[in-house]
Amino acid sequence: MTDLMLRDIPNDLYVWLEKRAQDNHCSLHQEALALLETLQKSTTSQPAKLTVEEIMAIAHQFAKLPELGSRDANEVLGYDKYGLSC
Repeated sequence: MTDLMLRDIPNDLYVWLEKRAQDNHCSLHQEALALLETLQKSTTSQPAKLTVEEIMAIAHQFAKLPELGSRDANEVLGYDKYGLSC
């Protein structure tokens, strides 16, 4: 494994990292490494890319779902026929 040394860390950032490490019952090194690993995973994972066919299949599945209520959107949101809240 390779080492990494950080210099001139702003005090507020250091205090924040130190607090996170204490809260997670680990060392500063372990907390910094965990944060870097989390960042790596979040930036390298690609969101699923759906094809038009897959999107249409999902839309058809939603269209088949039963209607659970007879109220329109304005009733659900609490608006009257003038668009004012009830």
